[in-house]
Amino acid sequence: MTQPKVNPLIKITLLIGGTLVSMGDAVVMPLQPAIAKSFAQVPNIKLLVNYVLVFNALFIAIGATIVGLLIERFSKKKLLIAAFALYGLAGTSGLYLNNIYLLIVSRALIGLSIAGIMTILFTFVADYFEGEARSRFMGFINGFSLWASVAFLYVVAPLAAKSWHHPFAMYGVAFLLIPLAIISLHDKKPVGSPPPSDPTATTTVASDNLSTTSYPKALVILVYTISFVAVTLVSLTFIKLPDIIVARFSTDIYYIVTGFAVFLASGAASSMFLYTPIKQRLHYQLIYALVFIVIGIGFITINQANTYPVFLIGVGLAGLGYGLNGTNTSLWIMSLVPLALVGRFMGIFTSLLFFAIFVSPNITSVALKFMDVSSAFLTYGIIMLVLAIGLLLHGIVLSKKAEA
Repeated sequence: MTQPKVNPLIKITLLIGGTLVSMGDAVVMPLQPAIAKSFAQVPNIKLLVNYVLVFNALFIAIGATIVGLLIERFSKKKLLIAAFALYGLAGTSGLYLNNIYLLIVSRALIGLSIAGIMTILFTFVADYFEGEARSRFMGFINGFSLWASVAFLYVVAPLAAKSWHHPFAMYGVAFLLIPLAIISLHDKKPVGSPPPSDPTATTTVASDNLSTTSYPKALVILVYTISFVAVTLVSLTFIKLPDIIVARFSTDIYYIVTGFAVFLASGAASSMFLYTPIKQRLHYQLIYALVFIVIGIGFITINQANTYPVFLIGVGLAGLGYGLNGTNTSLWIMSLVPLALVGRFMGIFTSLLFFAIFVSPNITSVALKFMDVSSAFLTYGIIMLVLAIGLLLHGIVLSKKAEA
């Protein structure tokens, strides 16, 4: 079946909407030291600053599954517009909030809005695209979002020079997306659904799609588990990269910004340019093995690096794996579940993804009781390589069974 032509305005809306997801963290990541300094008198400020970064992830995890169910009953377009509005209101509140606890609350509201934005955007991609076109656009939207993060980081740095409050104005871009969504998007059945003129076919497909036995449950759970582990481990980059840069190289915010920028730019490049050719040669599971190998080597390089350029090479390798992971999981899930249930399952994926980001600091804090940050990167890297070997062996066993 030929991929129907998609209005360019729809593509623009989905691409720019995707950047809000990455902006959620990109604005705050380099501000952690400044926020900690501003609230230095508050007890447990180091932990609280971590929550400023990851608390939104908990509420994305809580909200995404709920959104996945809501979009089966209500207009995706209206829910997305509401999510844009909440994002803008909650995000820009950082301009004037001077209480660390209220700042964390605002991050929770941003998390709820991102849960809506991310889940609904994934579902719109499933609605408008199919086959290889879906794969290409999903990689493009993930990559575009990460490239945007790089740009956001370099906007944050000069804005934060006078006050850590100023970068929060960037969240106001969500308000500009509301009229764009109103004009361009419309609720529709997924590509490949039967025409409404054939009521028998519609009823049959709807019944099949809503069946709880029409997808491989064990495989879906495996995909979720692999992605959860990958994100939990790679999130060490988000929460401890500033610490290792300050300890080894410089306290200059541009060093921190560049570290994050290299990580995100590498993720963008792998998602936009590398994933599709890799997928043409490897099965989804083997791509996961590649993800763990690349991140593992990157983390070990970070541990061993004595110069900033070598350190950035390690960060870049970790970013390559990070970019491949998100795209691979999204597309594998979409290929496994009925089209009518894509919203629900992408909601679950979004929940797990961001719950992994939320729990990562807690797991890391336990690990740091027994080792320093540098050793944590080494340990996580070794774990990644061991998991990669396990995935490769499992893939070989499955291949032999299939041949038999």
